[in-house]
Amino acid sequence: MTLIELVMVVGLIGLVVGIGAGMFVGLNPGERAAYGLVQNMLRTAHNTAVARTAPARVVIDRELGEVRAEGMLVAGTWHFETREISGAFGIDGVVLNVVEDGLIDDGYQGRALSFDGEALGARAEMPIQNDPIFDFRLGFAIDLAVRLESFAAAKLLDVGGSITCEITGLGGVKVAFFGESTDRMGKPTRGARIEVETPPGVLRPGRWTRLRLMYDRSALRVLADSVEVARREESPPVWQPGGALVLGGGRTPFPGAIDNLVVAVVTGEERATLPEGVRFAEGTPREVFFAAGGALDPARHSAPVIVGLELESGRTETIQVNLYGTIE
Repeated sequence: MTLIELVMVVGLIGLVVGIGAGMFVGLNPGERAAYGLVQNMLRTAHNTAVARTAPARVVIDRELGEVRAEGMLVAGTWHFETREISGAFGIDGVVLNVVEDGLIDDGYQGRALSFDGEALGARAEMPIQNDPIFDFRLGFAIDLAVRLESFAAAKLLDVGGSITCEITGLGGVKVAFFGESTDRMGKPTRGARIEVETPPGVLRPGRWTRLRLMYDRSALRVLADSVEVARREESPPVWQPGGALVLGGGRTPFPGAIDNLVVAVVTGEERATLPEGVRFAEGTPREVFFAAGGALDPARHSAPVIVGLELESGRTETIQVNLYGTIE
């Protein structure tokens, strides 16, 4: 290389290094951290929904600059093939006050548990209160298949006196839970009863319906065959059940059959706060919901979700969650 060529090369290297250093100085480490923090929370919820095949969400508090990710964990599943009910995770149950075994052959899948025509007090009990995984305080999802044989008001399930589901006389569904409150000493105590009821006709005699009873500290919802049929906006913690999960057992025997019971709880909560000088932009949603499998929940999001960050430098950065749950 000639001396002139060497000088030109050194000059170009100096120019490139100078530009890069200038760009680096212009970047605020807190701004870079904020962008990565929110991305990581969204990815955590997405990955949880994929890994667990269960819903997950990210909650954004624009006023406090806080963000948290949480997911659903399947805590128990029960199929009713024999009178000795076997749970998938070791929580077995027992059928009480029924003639013979209380099972029918034409269930939703295989055999099913039936209380139709049984005596008062016919029920099945699963002692979930003995397992710490059944922590309902952050929310829950209860799935089960139900088939009525006739219209009659009756209790469908009771989770330790905290969460209940009843069938109204014309095939409606009423779901309720007790919220958690605090007394004057700051100790947790049972709070108000929160209830939602569907219109009549959600359940019809002779037809299996897949019910989903769901609460995520955003709304108490009832879905029938994946269609939302009742909703109430609420946010308190759930008062922790103090007894077994009971199917049937009301003042009137449940007039039908029950199958494929699945109970999930909200768990795995992670929290973070935006660095000083960074805040969420107006229009940023307060919640991002991922359906089981990782895609955005179509019942909550009909288009990609945009999360905006207003930086101290005056710029606005955006993070996009696509319909399939990918983060950009």
